[in-house]
Amino acid sequence: MATTRLSTQDTSFIYGEDQRIPLHVGGLAYVDAAPLRDEDGHLDIGRIRSAIEERLCLLPLFRKKLAEIPFEQGRPVWVDDPNFCIERHVREAAIPRPGSRVQVHDLMGQLQSQMLDRNRPLWEITFVDGLESPDEVAMIVKIHHSVTDGAAGVAVAKLLFDSTPRPTRAAAPSWEPEPTPDRLDLLRTSVEHRFSDWSGAANALWQGLRQPSLPVGLLRDYLRLQGALFTQCDDLPFNGAVGSSRVFEAVTLPLPAAMEAKRAFQVTLNELMLATVSGALRAYCDERSIDPDTLSCIRAICPVDIREAGDTSLGCNVASLFIELPVAEPDPRQRIRLASAESRYRKSQGALGAAQVWNAFTSSLPNPLLRVSSWFQYRGLLGQGNLMLSNIPGPREPLYCVGGTVRSFFPYFGVQDPVGLTMVLFSYCDQFHIGLSADPDLMPDLSSFAEVLQKEFALLSALA
Repeated sequence: MATTRLSTQDTSFIYGEDQRIPLHVGGLAYVDAAPLRDEDGHLDIGRIRSAIEERLCLLPLFRKKLAEIPFEQGRPVWVDDPNFCIERHVREAAIPRPGSRVQVHDLMGQLQSQMLDRNRPLWEITFVDGLESPDEVAMIVKIHHSVTDGAAGVAVAKLLFDSTPRPTRAAAPSWEPEPTPDRLDLLRTSVEHRFSDWSGAANALWQGLRQPSLPVGLLRDYLRLQGALFTQCDDLPFNGAVGSSRVFEAVTLPLPAAMEAKRAFQVTLNELMLATVSGALRAYCDERSIDPDTLSCIRAICPVDIREAGDTSLGCNVASLFIELPVAEPDPRQRIRLASAESRYRKSQGALGAAQVWNAFTSSLPNPLLRVSSWFQYRGLLGQGNLMLSNIPGPREPLYCVGGTVRSFFPYFGVQDPVGLTMVLFSYCDQFHIGLSADPDLMPDLSSFAEVLQKEFALLSALA
């Protein structure tokens, strides 16, 4: 009767979402179609389902669902879903042929705007046929943020897919779900966890009294990091209360050109992309009669993986850096220097220590307070940022889905109040794939911004 308790951060994604702000991650991939078709040329969804299901022994959370603790006496736990059915999680869809990328993006936005079913394991994969090019199919992925983040998502992809064209069979034992604990068992186990939490808190307090420099240093890092938020951001057109609809765009950039520019300007890839986004936002403002020279503070929320080296466990384990973007700077070379200096300064402010302080505080909260704080976290407490910008290093070698090459993968992360634009970068093989998501009412011109982003990258590449 094994259960796994959600971490405080994972629980915040459960408590913080609703129909307006679903909190899952995912992406859009394009895959070689031929190996996925049957002899009649149709998508062989049965064989695809079987290939994925036999790998679920490597991903136990993909067969588990949420169970709440009675009387709000603890964080939710994962329990085996006795009614698990692969057909509910691996689905087939089609768009009228010849389906364009615009139609695929529209379907992507529709599916990503819907919450995952809380009564089932929190993931879905939809294979989409009918594309203009018959030799490829689209694959739309949704995984709840309590199950994975960007870094763990790469590990998930490597477990779900193959590293060679020839599919390998996982040594999958027959799976029988563990009995679902009754309410009394859940309550008893949660009480035991709470005593363990209190014991850990008491031990941390004792260690802090013995070595006061440790907690003082962590608290200093936290306050220093939060000090960056005292400056109010300027509002851009996409900042506001988001609705329940989502639009999606995909941008592909050449990774070799990015590496060459990185070396030429002596910056990191992250810093190069911060400068690229800054220039794109400047052009975006110009096109909308907003004078970018008058903007005093445009800030990006940048998630940072804080796992220890080698940790590929599922769940979410990130801290956030708040980086001011040099949108008001007209010189592109100077924008690169400013973006680099700002990024390095913020990283030196102790994001890991700040995350430890925050996690220690929230883990000791009574569950009703954790629920309330999680709710407000995604409805305004992120208001000191204009957009979310994340960079996920992916594999340099291709992955294969049931023998079909995964040609590209564009990540997805949803928007939340009042951050109506997100950009997630994913390096895969020799390309940078960027997934852009927005609220269509706040940013109906996302495709125009995608074009501006490509132009700004081309400009920096030319300067390099």
